[in-house]
Amino acid sequence: MTSSEYFGATTGEVRGQSSDDLPSKGWCADLHVIRANIDKEGFGKVGYAWQAGKSDGFTRTFNIKTDNSSGTLTADAYFGFNPHPDNSTGTLKYRSTNIDRMICNWAGPGQSHTVVSKVQRQQL
Repeated sequence: MTSSEYFGATTGEVRGQSSDDLPSKGWCADLHVIRANIDKEGFGKVGYAWQAGKSDGFTRTFNIKTDNSSGTLTADAYFGFNPHPDNSTGTLKYRSTNIDRMICNWAGPGQSHTVVSKVQRQQL
């Protein structure tokens, strides 16, 4: 295997396609995406998305925004799912940490991966 099978030729970044979609050049294990914009005090926004293997049809996503306005510490965190990164649309689609759905019974008894248009929110 060569580096061009895993990394884009012009950008040098990891390819966003799984080996199911591009057998000779795609990723085949877990995929993790982290996007962050943090100030020097440690406050800001972080988005983290991960997909458990190439055949998983959904990307689990966690987003948090922390703030320190006038000495008041606050945070809003969200968890949910977004599409398999290879099936979303737009440029650099695999980098997305957007949330557009929730699966309430992922691995419990009788699970069916039924999708609802909701997210989980925690406010601190």
